[in-house]
Amino acid sequence: MAGSRRVALQGLALFVFALAVRVLHLHAMRHSLLADVLVADAAQYDRWAQRLASGDWLGSEVFYQTPLYPYLMGALYRVLGHDPWIVRGAQAIFGAASCVLLARAGARFCSERAGWLAGLLLALYAPAIFFDGILQKASLDLLLMSALLWLVAASQERAGAGRLFATGLALGAMVLNRENAAALVPVLLAWAVWLGWPRGTRPALTSGLLVALGLSLVLVPVGLRNLHVGASSC
Repeated sequence: MAGSRRVALQGLALFVFALAVRVLHLHAMRHSLLADVLVADAAQYDRWAQRLASGDWLGSEVFYQTPLYPYLMGALYRVLGHDPWIVRGAQAIFGAASCVLLARAGARFCSERAGWLAGLLLALYAPAIFFDGILQKASLDLLLMSALLWLVAASQERAGAGRLFATGLALGAMVLNRENAAALVPVLLAWAVWLGWPRGTRPALTSGLLVALGLSLVLVPVGLRNLHVGASSC
């Protein structure tokens, strides 16, 4: 119990430190052109999110790029109003959470010291701080990848059904945010089967199916949506 409390306090301290660094960065860039003018992908995400926030959640075209990030922006705009700074604030929280998740994954993969050092380095890593301050999906990428690493590490330690299912969910979310994350699908499915293999063929297949179930729960609805929209536009 004392060990768990210590880990929780260390994780909280790392989160607060990483968040403070990102808030200071946002404060420093508040009058820069990078913050005031949205261009290229950032402008496109902002327009897409505004359409979503206005109620056009289904849309009328097949997705031409991964939709998770603009849909998240749209949900924030719907609840809190149209303000890119709201998204930047959420991304600062994402970045701070990523540091803690990476630290705990590193602790399981290597050692407590290595894990906390990795989390601290990410808290101060300039590119990560920069991308947390602009409207790009890299911040959400980092959060999802850190969560996926933590889930894989936790499953290596104890391969419970909930952890394997959550691994599939996180993997599906990554694919919905970054197209090339699909390359991880066969890798993690094979890993899940290998994880259950020492207990026999049935546990191995069950492990793979749990990851596949979580993955499908995220991706299949989006595929059905594209099928419906695509058929309607023909």
